[in-house]
Amino acid sequence: MEQAEYTWTDFYSEFADKLLGYKSDRPALIKKLQKIYETIKIKIPKLDTNGVPEDIDPFTVFGLFNKRITDANRKKIIDEIASEFGLKAEKPESFVVPRCFVWVKKNYFPGDWRFVHYARRGYFSDGPWAHPAMAS
Repeated sequence: MEQAEYTWTDFYSEFADKLLGYKSDRPALIKKLQKIYETIKIKIPKLDTNGVPEDIDPFTVFGLFNKRITDANRKKIIDEIASEFGLKAEKPESFVVPRCFVWVKKNYFPGDWRFVHYARRGYFSDGPWAHPAMAS
């Protein structure tokens, strides 16, 4: 894959950093996500049997705009995420994303927050786990 396909990396990286600020306040994160979907008038995907999840992990958040939606809706969601979270990075126009970022799990695992924490600090940017999109 060519580097041009990774136009989403700066935006996703900045958003991952913002998400880490909600590691200990995930109810506030869930409320922000609900607000985003209400604002753009798109039904939020069902994340729990009761509708609104009690908890959420970063991979599920990224899955909300990377899995089974049109690029037009993906762009609406990304625009509102940028606004709601105050993101400054250029919004992506291309969405070629490694599959590890689009997996939405049925069972929340607290280690997901640790994985994102370490990934954002460069622990996976070299060695056998290296991927061009993970480089800082």
